[in-house]
Amino acid sequence: MTAPNRKLIYGLEPTIAVVALVVASIDAVIIPLSLFSPLLPSALLRMIAIASGSVASFVFLRMLFSPQIHYAIDRANDAMSEGQWLRSKPKKLTDQEWGLTGAKMGKGYLIPLRLVLMVEYLAVVFLAREQWTSLLAFSGAALPIMLTLSQLTAHFPRPTELPPLTHC
Repeated sequence: MTAPNRKLIYGLEPTIAVVALVVASIDAVIIPLSLFSPLLPSALLRMIAIASGSVASFVFLRMLFSPQIHYAIDRANDAMSEGQWLRSKPKKLTDQEWGLTGAKMGKGYLIPLRLVLMVEYLAVVFLAREQWTSLLAFSGAALPIMLTLSQLTAHFPRPTELPPLTHC
């Protein structure tokens, strides 16, 4: 799909990643408005939710058909489980590498955005009155989670995508 030397943002093409981040950011603002304020008309909420769901579906399909992302997710799974089929102790949320804000869980704007949208999603589960708010919260939370998974390609590149060795 992409050439190994091409510039990627969070493991995806820049256009896809930026659109996903912008849509997730808009979702993070719209979700509290739709929960606690009658200012947002239902028709507008429906259009925003459908647009957000469409972007989340597109990012999901892009990830689904990417062998690089599949490889990275498999390697991350092996690293997190330490080669065990069933781990008795899960990783802690404060783990330096795999925790909520760990080194391999993204960097920059993605970390706070993911945390905010996950908290908002939990609030929507208990407080939502409209199905469109639920769709908006689900797709909004899914976008940074998918970007987190796709950015694993930077930590676990496929052997065919490694840069060539230079001789000193």
